[in-house]
Amino acid sequence: MSVLINRTGPFTVSGVVTDQGGVGLGGTVLTLNGAAPVKVVAAADGTYSFTGLTAGGNFTVTPAQQNYSFTPPQQSFDNISANQLANFSGTLLRYNISGLVRDASGAGVGGVTVTLSGAESGAVTTASDGRYTFASLPRGGNYTVTPSLTRYVFTPQSRNINNLSANQTVSFGVMLATFTISGSVRDTGTSNVGLANATVTLSGTVNRTSTTADGNYSFTGLPVGGNYTVTVSQTDAAFTNFILTPPLTQTFNALSANQTANFSGKRLSVTVGLTPKGVALGDFNRDGRLDAVLPRRLTRGGEEIVLALIRDASCRNS
Repeated sequence: MSVLINRTGPFTVSGVVTDQGGVGLGGTVLTLNGAAPVKVVAAADGTYSFTGLTAGGNFTVTPAQQNYSFTPPQQSFDNISANQLANFSGTLLRYNISGLVRDASGAGVGGVTVTLSGAESGAVTTASDGRYTFASLPRGGNYTVTPSLTRYVFTPQSRNINNLSANQTVSFGVMLATFTISGSVRDTGTSNVGLANATVTLSGTVNRTSTTADGNYSFTGLPVGGNYTVTVSQTDAAFTNFILTPPLTQTFNALSANQTANFSGKRLSVTVGLTPKGVALGDFNRDGRLDAVLPRRLTRGGEEIVLALIRDASCRNS
């Protein structure tokens, strides 16, 4: 019996590409370098082959697939004289996303929940120094990192990382959330104009006072969770041309958002033919009507005050 060994070709280089679990890695591009480069794509089960190779040729097979590295990176066959087997194992490349959560002073803040979403998801809590890590994330994935902690706000609010291709550092700034209480003091009449010189007082967790110039006021930077009461008043009620309409206070407990507290009043008006020199206007007797104080010089050189009550544009002494 005789055995005929084919040493003249043509020959074949074939094999299978698998992942680390031994599953065929379909879609892998294999390049054969020799007389002229030739490419084939591994089938769904990872198998491939190069056929019709001339005896005596020198050939190198190199696998490639996005986001994978391969072992071995390539295989070479010199002076080929038989069919050859070239198998490869692909490893999905993985990287880390890590970072630090710091307050305004630069100190790390522990206890912050950091959530990962996208190609993979999960959540971790920052250590006492503010650091966190999401390890071994598949290369090429899109990810979003979002920090959260009750009563605090973050800068930025979240961060997107697309097509992960290297280790990434994603850090955040954190500060106690603050809100604003604002509003206006306006005439309830047909004009609806702002009432100037009303005093608006904030009391509670934070105490402040504001005087309206155009009827508007604002208290900013109020810590979240605080209890606040806003009160409107007239600094010198007797010498103002409006009266305030109840309610004169509004309360906000456990502040968790911006709030509006509007107040109203009624403008007092008067029409006179001649404006006396040195007249002082105000609601002196608190009856909701505008009064006027007029000085009158006496012949003995003394001076007395005469209160003229003005109603419906008419005057009478009282």
